[in-house]
Amino acid sequence: TVRVFDPVKVYDWGHWSIGGIWNSVYVDIVPEIYSRRLLITPDLKNSLIEVDAWLVNGGNSNSSVNLDAIVKSYRTPYSKGPEYNKTSKLGKFTLKSGLNKIKFNIKLDKPTCWTPENPFLYTLELKTGENYISKDRFGFRSFIAKGPVFLLNGSPVFLRGEVFSQAHHNFRPGLINPDDKEFIFIKKYLMA
Repeated sequence: TVRVFDPVKVYDWGHWSIGGIWNSVYVDIVPEIYSRRLLITPDLKNSLIEVDAWLVNGGNSNSSVNLDAIVKSYRTPYSKGPEYNKTSKLGKFTLKSGLNKIKFNIKLDKPTCWTPENPFLYTLELKTGENYISKDRFGFRSFIAKGPVFLLNGSPVFLRGEVFSQAHHNFRPGLINPDDKEFIFIKKYLMA
């Protein structure tokens, strides 16, 4: 049985009434020590991932755990690359009761970079002894902007799209000015 207490007032926003449970509800059963969040940042230059883990100790006292990280390849129908399965022993951690934030790096052997043509993914699993406390997927890639140029894994990538919408300041249905600087740029570079 699930009991819900919701002291929030109901707000009427036009055709939406906000208050109470208005979307799906999930109940997660977790072990005493579990992961609340993993932020995985690939470092292509050094062939490693930087991990920012938020681990929760649901017990009432400190708990000492041996933490292992397992990186595996995650197959998709369109990915190509070698099978990968590596366990890294991260060592012993003392987790206080409540939220614990830890950071660590994991070196990868000859990682396969994610690209649109080869959407190769990995999984990162965290384990304490025999208990899995987290599993997350990630692509080994970098995406940055240098001025007007976007770089995926250090190579320029061209993004296409339209910028005309109801919110666009020059947009009027059927009345696009072909002399508008933005339209000329779009026509020349994005619609080529």
